[in-house]
Amino acid sequence: MSADRNPAIPPFWQRLNKFFLYPLQTEALMYGIGLAACSLLVFIPVVGVVVLLIVILAVARYAFKIAALSSFGIFRLDDYTPMDEEDDWKTLPWKFVGAVFVQLIALGYIIETIPEIAPIGFLVFSLLIPATMMVLIQHHSLGMAINPLELWRCISGIGWPYLILIAFTFLLIQGSAVAAGLLGEIIPEWLSLPGVLLVFIYFSWVNAALIGYTMYQYHRTLDIDVVKEYEEEAGPAASPREEARRRDAAVSQMVQQGQMADALAQAKEWLRETPESLPEHRRYHRLLRLDNDPPELMRHGQQYIELLLKKRAAPEALQVYKAISAKHGQFVPASAVMTYALAQNASKGQDHATALQLLRGFDKRFAGHALIPAAFALIVRVLHTGLHRQDQALAVYQGLQSRYPNDPHTQEAGRLMQASAFGRG
Repeated sequence: MSADRNPAIPPFWQRLNKFFLYPLQTEALMYGIGLAACSLLVFIPVVGVVVLLIVILAVARYAFKIAALSSFGIFRLDDYTPMDEEDDWKTLPWKFVGAVFVQLIALGYIIETIPEIAPIGFLVFSLLIPATMMVLIQHHSLGMAINPLELWRCISGIGWPYLILIAFTFLLIQGSAVAAGLLGEIIPEWLSLPGVLLVFIYFSWVNAALIGYTMYQYHRTLDIDVVKEYEEEAGPAASPREEARRRDAAVSQMVQQGQMADALAQAKEWLRETPESLPEHRRYHRLLRLDNDPPELMRHGQQYIELLLKKRAAPEALQVYKAISAKHGQFVPASAVMTYALAQNASKGQDHATALQLLRGFDKRFAGHALIPAAFALIVRVLHTGLHRQDQALAVYQGLQSRYPNDPHTQEAGRLMQASAFGRG
């Protein structure tokens, strides 16, 4: 759908009630209660401080996850499919602390040099906090998060509403303090720490949802590739999970009654109505694996894998590929991009055999493609680091070097081989 046909995304100040509901979703609520309960272990000697630090880190990680999902347009945790970026989100709290630390050092230097501008310096520092979080979520880079030009690009991309965002985040922080104080007066003393921590968790995740939605609202000016474009709400309806369960039950009953053709036809019709829906693809894929129609299973598999990669769900895409290729060994991804992405994910998950299977004959299947050097470099890495077949890795590297001597991937593979030779020496 083109940008001019998409309905306008409501501004974040009109969606405040949604942000307060986000942490009350079942997954988030149970996780928050569990983390708050863990704070009772703080009173155990020696391990108490460690437990508290772990809880705070877990809260921060989940806050970044909420903000990141919201920035992609995912506001229901039920709609979430694990993404490639999820591993990167786990390191964002550390990078955030590092970015704030660098900013404080810069602020201290400026204040020491020009004491008169101390109030302005502290104000600017406060204004940069949400932008720092946004840049980290978008780029996962500490260097970008301390780059003044990148921070300014983020703030200017939002414009004057950024000041409203600052005001709301400040009010949420103040609100958490007031709520924690009131709660502390009405609950037993032994529950005060988990109670206060639960309040802190709740308001932190509300703030994260607010910041993530703001990124989503301005995703075009911030150059964010969203997963779900905004759709106008049509009023109360069954949740996607409930609707998926209803449809699963309907086709399951057809299969049990021996009506496989009807089940496939119905699942295919639902898929035709919503071709971007992962639940519809999952249902149709499951039925095709039960049926005996290899051409349709492989045809749909190409579409399904491509959509999963588009939705940043490479691990699931890899599982789909493995399931189809196990039944039909001739099945291969239709494009070089799909093949390389799946092989990368297989290598990342230590599934070296599947990575090599995917990359076998890559240069012949996709002759002249720009990803050929990257594919060969990945083969070198799998053989060398994953399978410890140094002789084979060296042979592949020599072929890569002869064909693409100046390619960056060739140089990367060369550094890997040189490091290994140096280690043996």
